[in-house]
Amino acid sequence: IVKQMNNDLRSITEIINETVVYIRQGQAGYSAATLNKTFRKLEEIALSLPESQVEQLAPILRVMLDAQQRRGMIFLADILQYEVTKILKNQ
Repeated sequence: IVKQMNNDLRSITEIINETVVYIRQGQAGYSAATLNKTFRKLEEIALSLPESQVEQLAPILRVMLDAQQRRGMIFLADILQYEVTKILKNQ
C-alpha cells in the first residue's frame, strides 16, 4: 500500500508540474487537458489519503475551481505548485 501511495504521489506531482508549465506558457489547450487529468488523479488518490489531508485539500479545491471559472490561471498554477503539492507531501 505504501509503495502504491508513493507511486500515486509521484504521478500526481508530475501531472501537476506539467499542468503548471502549460498554464504559465499560456498553452490553453494543453492546460485544460492536463488540468482535467490533475483533477481526476486528485479524486482518485483522495480515497487513500488520510482524513486530515482531505480536510486540507477540500477548501483549496474549491478555490481552484473558482480561479478556473474566473480564468485566473496563473493563480491556479500557484495553488497547484505551492499549496496542493505541499499538502500531498505532508503524509
